[in-house]
This record gives sequence, C-alpha cells and structure tokens, in this order.
Amino acid sequence: MILLLVRLLLFVIPIVFVVMWVRHRLNRPDGEGVEQQEEIALADRKMIRNFAVALGLMVVLALALYFGDSARDDAGKVFIPPHTVNGEVVPGRFVPADSPEAREARRKGQLPPAAGPASGEDDDG
Repeated sequence: MILLLVRLLLFVIPIVFVVMWVRHRLNRPDGEGVEQQEEIALADRKMIRNFAVALGLMVVLALALYFGDSARDDAGKVFIPPHTVNGEVVPGRFVPADSPEAREARRKGQLPPAAGPASGEDDDG
C-alpha cells in the first residue's frame, strides 16, 4: 500500500509543479514599467510562496506516510523466520513473544533469548 502511495506521489509531484508554473506564466503581466515590474515581483513572490507551501505539504505528507506505516502493531511480537517442516516451507510471520511458537523458535536457536518476564519462561527453571 505504501509503495503504491509513494509511486502515486512521485507521479503527481511533477504535474503539480508544471500546473503551478503554467498558472504563474499565464497570470504574469506583460510589458515594462515600474508598476508592472512591481506586479511581476509580487507575482514572483506569490509563485515562490506557492512552491514553498506545496513543497511543505509534500514533505509533511511524505513524513506522515513514512511514520504512519511503521509496524507499531508488531510491538511485543517476534519474527519467526521462514523454515521447513517435513519438507514444507513455512513462511515467516510475527507471533506474540510469549507464544509457544516463539518459545520453540528460541529453543531451536532461531531467535535470541528473551530477557525478563515477557519471555514466558519461568526463572525457577
């Protein structure tokens, strides 16, 4: 999903800049003179402001997409890597840290040993 959004964003950004540039060029007054040069300067400032606002919004959107896609729901879970069972490939997956699958993977050495009571193992032995 995030890859689709990034590709869409990379497609839309140049289009937005071209549209803004065309609008600027169409609204730009022709001729020379002090008043018209001031209007041109004002139009240039507006164009720069528009570009800055658009760029700022794109950066905010990119950051929101990047940080919003982080795997927060995997907190407290461990990744069991892909492995074979009876010749069948079992795909990798996230499981709760205290699940029997996580304990079995730790026993086999596929995961580092867990620290603290969240590991599901008793300290008594």
